[in-house]
Amino acid sequence: MSESKPSPLIESKTSSLTLAGAKQGGLFARLGKWWLVIVAVVVVAVVAIVYSTMSTPPERDLGQTALVTRGPLTVAITESGELETQVVSRVSNELPWPVVILDLQPEGTYVRKDKDVIIKFECKDLADAIDRQLLSLASAQSSHTQAEQKLELTKEETAYNVGNAEQAVSDAKADLERYLEADWPTEHKNAESDVELAIKDLEIAKARLTFKEDVNSKPELKSPYSGSEIQSDKLTVARLTRTVDQAQSRLHVLTAYDYPRRKQQLETAVKDRQLQLKRTKLSASSAVMSDEAWLRDRETTLKKNQEQLDDLREKERKLTVTADRDGLVVYTPGGQGWRRRNDIALEVGAKIPENMQLMIIPDMGTLRVRTRVYESMIDQVKVGQKGFVKLEGRPGEVFDATIYEVSTLPDTSNWWSPDVKVFNVYLRLDQAIENLKPGMTCQVEVLLRELDAQTISVPVATVFSHQDENYVWRVTGGEAVKHTVKIGLTSQTRVQILEGLQEGDVLLLTEPKGTPVDTSGVEGKDKKLQSTTQPTTQPTSGPADELEDEPTSQPTEEPTTQPAENHEPLATRLRGTTRYVGQASHMVWRDNSLTSAYCRHENDIRSVSPRSIETTLSNVMCDFTVTHRKPWWLVAGG
Repeated sequence: MSESKPSPLIESKTSSLTLAGAKQGGLFARLGKWWLVIVAVVVVAVVAIVYSTMSTPPERDLGQTALVTRGPLTVAITESGELETQVVSRVSNELPWPVVILDLQPEGTYVRKDKDVIIKFECKDLADAIDRQLLSLASAQSSHTQAEQKLELTKEETAYNVGNAEQAVSDAKADLERYLEADWPTEHKNAESDVELAIKDLEIAKARLTFKEDVNSKPELKSPYSGSEIQSDKLTVARLTRTVDQAQSRLHVLTAYDYPRRKQQLETAVKDRQLQLKRTKLSASSAVMSDEAWLRDRETTLKKNQEQLDDLREKERKLTVTADRDGLVVYTPGGQGWRRRNDIALEVGAKIPENMQLMIIPDMGTLRVRTRVYESMIDQVKVGQKGFVKLEGRPGEVFDATIYEVSTLPDTSNWWSPDVKVFNVYLRLDQAIENLKPGMTCQVEVLLRELDAQTISVPVATVFSHQDENYVWRVTGGEAVKHTVKIGLTSQTRVQILEGLQEGDVLLLTEPKGTPVDTSGVEGKDKKLQSTTQPTTQPTSGPADELEDEPTSQPTEEPTTQPAENHEPLATRLRGTTRYVGQASHMVWRDNSLTSAYCRHENDIRSVSPRSIETTLSNVMCDFTVTHRKPWWLVAGG
C-alpha cells in the first residue's frame, strides 16, 4: 500500500482550531488546564472520523454521469457562414490587351449608378487595332462598290443576249409557220397546175393530130393536111407528153422530197434557236449568280469589317467604366480568395494584364447570409424557418434571420472532399443593420423545432444504438443497468426521450468498462478491424497522416472499449455517425467522407474538425462521435 497523506479534512479542522485559539487567547487563560482536555477530545474525535472514513470501502466508479431533465428543448443546427451579396458587379479589364490605369476611385468609395466613373484605362494596342480596322473597312467598301457595278453591267449584257436569242427563236418559228401555211401550199398548187396545163396541152395536141389524120384518111377530102404538118403535130404531141411527164415528176419530187426536207430544216432551226436561247439564259444566270456571289462576299467582308470596327469601338467605350449599380468599391486584383494578385497594385499608371478582375461593387441591398448544411440534416431545413446570426466582428450581438432559399443540388465547390455533400442555405436578416460588409464570418443557428417545457431530454452522449434498439445505461443502486428507450427529435447536444426515462434519472455518459463488443452482422474487413483494433492510452508523435500507412496495436495500461458499428449511439440513426471511445490522437480515418466530429471531455461536448482532433485533444481520453458516410473503417495507430 502507498503512504497515506494527511487528510484535507484534518488540515481544515486543525487550522480552524488554531485560528479560533488565536482569536480567543484570553479564554484559554481563564480555562486553565481544561483547554488541553478539550483539545485532546476533539483530536480523538477527528481521528476516529477519519479512520472510519478511510476504512469504509469506496463505491464503484462507474464513470461520468448526467441527469435526465424536463424542460424546453430547442432542436437546432449550428453552422458557420458568411455575409455575401446576392448581386455583385465585377469590374475587370475586359480587353484582350494590357491596359494602363489613367484614373480610378479609391477603395471604399460609395458610387452611384450611371453617375460615377469608377475607372479609366488607356490601351495603345486598341488604338492601333482601330486604325488598322479603318483601313480594312475602306478597302472592303471599295471592293463592294466594284462588285455592285460589275453585277449591274453583267445583268445588262445578259439581258441583251437573252433578248437576241429569244428573237432568233421567234424568227425560226415564223419561218416554219410561213412555209407551212404559205410557201408550201403555193409551190404545191403551182406544181399541180403545171401538170394539169401540160396534160391539157397534150390532149389538145393529140386531138389536133387525130383530127388531121382522120381528115386526110378520107379520100373525098383529098388529104388537105400535108405530111409535114402531120409530122409537126406528132412532134408537138411528143414534146407535150414529155412536158406532162416533167410536170408530174416535179410535183412528185416537191411532194415526196422537197416538202419534208424543208419542213424538217425549219423545225430544226426552231429547235436550234430554242436551245441557243436556253444556253444563253443559263450562261446569263450563271454570270449573274457569280457576280451576285462576289457581291455578297464583298458585302459579308464589308459587314464583318464594320462589325469588327464596332466591336473595337465597344472595347474603346469599356476604357471608361461607369457604375451600373449603387455600392462600395472593393479592390480585388486578380479575383477573390486564392485568385487574388497581391503583386499588382491598383493605382494610376499601373499596367493591368488582359481579362483580369480589378474590383467588385457589391449591391448592399441584396445582403444575405450563406451557410452550408450537411445532407444528413438538409431535409429538416425549410424555407421560412427562423435563425440567429452571430457575427464574429460584433461579439455579444445576435441578429434574427429567416431562411428564404435552400439549394436543390449540393455545393460541388469543395474539391478537397468531393464525397462530402453540403447544401447552401440562404437567410435574410430580419432588420437592417448598419456597417455590415460582405465576407464577414458568422455563426448561424437554424431553429428546426421548439419543444415545450414538458419535454424529457438527455445528453446525446448517453444514448447508444444496437441494431434497431436505442438504450441508455441508467445508474440504479450504484450499478449501471442497460435500459431501452424510445427517442424523438435531437439537437446537437440533447435528445428527446419519448418513453423509458423519468426526470432525475442518472445516466452514464459512456458504456461501462468491460462491456463486450458485439460484432454480429459485421462481415469482412470491418468486422476484423472492430474486433481486433482498440485505441491506446499512449500518446503518439507525428502527424495523423503517418498513422494511415500501417495499422498497429499496442499494449495498454487500461484498455478502453470501442463499440462496434452496431453499438453506435443515437447519432448513427439520426445523423449517419459512429461513436468511439479512446485517445483522440490514435483515431485516424481513411475515409474522405468524414465531415465532422463531436468530442466529449469532462462533460464538455464540442464540435471539432477531423484534422484538429490530433492537435486539440492529442493526449486526452475522450468519447467522441464521428460523422461519416459508409463504407468506413477505423485504424488504431501507435
